[in-house]
Amino acid sequence: MHPDAETLLAEYPDIKMVEAFITDCNGAARGKWLPIEKLSALLSAGIKLPKSAIAQDAWGRDVPSVALDNGDIDGWCQAIPGSLKPVLGSHSVDQAQVVLTMFKDNGSPLLSDPRQVLAHVTQALETKGFYPRVAIELEFNLFDRQTAGQSLRDALPAPHQTGGNLYGLTALDEHQALLEALRHYFDTQDLPYEGVLKEAAPAQYEINVAYSDDALTYCDQIVRMQRGIRAVATRFGAQASFMPKPMEHQAGNGMHMHCSLLDNSGSNLFDSGDAAGTPLLREAVAGCLQMMSDTHLIFAPSYNAYRRFQPGNHAPTQPNWGFDNRTTALRIPA
Repeated sequence: MHPDAETLLAEYPDIKMVEAFITDCNGAARGKWLPIEKLSALLSAGIKLPKSAIAQDAWGRDVPSVALDNGDIDGWCQAIPGSLKPVLGSHSVDQAQVVLTMFKDNGSPLLSDPRQVLAHVTQALETKGFYPRVAIELEFNLFDRQTAGQSLRDALPAPHQTGGNLYGLTALDEHQALLEALRHYFDTQDLPYEGVLKEAAPAQYEINVAYSDDALTYCDQIVRMQRGIRAVATRFGAQASFMPKPMEHQAGNGMHMHCSLLDNSGSNLFDSGDAAGTPLLREAVAGCLQMMSDTHLIFAPSYNAYRRFQPGNHAPTQPNWGFDNRTTALRIPA
């Protein structure tokens, strides 16, 4: 038996199934559920998945030029070392989870796998002596689940219902049991949870995630947290939605990212000791502004994502920056 599997099963003998997932180009988890008897082989040899699994559109549909035109060929997925974690179910830990990344047949990284792209970027930064420190805030809605015969639209808050109660503690009280179960879920997987708050739109919340100097593992953890939020919400009769703009005339869901660059000693290369920041910070801001239009293909990959960019909806509407200004696309400090 693989030593990681042996260690996990010694602590959690009731685990019967393992979830193996890879993150696709839209940030969604794709993969398989496997019986626990397959865990050692999964950790040692990996599994095959079609390369198209990580290159679907925002709705999880095949892109013909990627899948159907070439026979939908396989890539080889390897488990990320150290990524085996327990998953807390409704009563106990009964499932495990492993993060995958994809390679070509010759063993080289498959650069349609976004994790491999991020690894390439972080390696390029490290050769220059730059080490990213990142943090993310996850926004989502907790909607009522659909009843029999009810459409998803009908299950949304009524059009006349306004948002508000921003930072309201009574809104947290309403979902106390759900949010407490979510905290236990995060604790079981050692996820960097730092708190939750009520956001601006109806039924909208935000999870704060602690800073990390390991961008690759951190992004894996963010996808794990999204999986957990959806799973726990379902147990409590709610539906978690990370949709950018689920309701017209209400604030949508973003994913705020905070980023600094450190040097070998851990010093912040953007910090000059005053509000102006270093020349490197200004260069980084200029680069982000210059690339903002093109990178929307990645950061806003659906029609719905573009609907979020409206005045008065807690979202930027132009490529700009400012000091301590939440209306800008780039805020310093983040």
